Amino acid sequence: MNLFNLKEIAGRARFTLDRIRYIRRRHINLTFFMLLLILVVVFTVIFTYQQAEIKKKENILKSYYFPDPLPGDADGNKETPITAGDKPGEGIEEKIYIHICGEVAEPGVYLMEPGSRVNDAIRMAGGATESAFLPALNLVQKLCDGQKIYIPSQNEVSSGGSWAVDYIDTGVPGNTGSTNLLVNINTAGIDILQSLPGIGPAIAANIVDYREKHGSFGTIEELERVDGIGPKKYEKIKDLVTV
Repeated sequence: MNLFNLKEIAGRARFTLDRIRYIRRRHINLTFFMLLLILVVVFTVIFTYQQAEIKKKENILKSYYFPDPLPGDADGNKETPITAGDKPGEGIEEKIYIHICGEVAEPGVYLMEPGSRVNDAIRMAGGATESAFLPALNLVQKLCDGQKIYIPSQNEVSSGGSWAVDYIDTGVPGNTGSTNLLVNINTAGIDILQSLPGIGPAIAANIVDYREKHGSFGTIEELERVDGIGPKKYEKIKDLVTV
């Protein structure tokens, strides 16, 4: 083996070692880049999720403190605000605030159009849940400002627990044998009010007229101000009603 061959072998060895170092550095750089890319993706996903959660919480708070009416119902029908001149001799009608809770998708405080019904409030709150007991409600009852609507669950109704709803079709004491269901005098219609002992069509109409003229009852004692309801009649129904 001469000197030339030794130099050639040494050169090949150096070339092989340099190639190994290059491949190793390239592998390390590629691994570092992949780890950096994974970290960026993970932090991006975490940041996006946190922003979505923050936005969701902001929307929930806004629904309670700064409620806005929806642009339309589920069928795409737009709500038309009532403005001056829509009806002869009438001015602008103010919108009303209602509080809906219980078995609805998005309970909270909402701003509704005058003349809206209970069914409109349920749709505004995202619809009733699967466990809601809607037969306990009068879905076509008109809403009034400051009204609270509670949607009971099927379990509440079947268990006979002590609860009261804003609207009931029957289920009042004397009709079902239950002493736990109360008639809300701020929302009940004439038919429901007549189910109370001693309350006929005329007095039921007087209760509704009083409510329309003076607003919602603040206490059940205000019933004594209604024409046709004296102390004796009030004593008979005071434990069967709520506000």
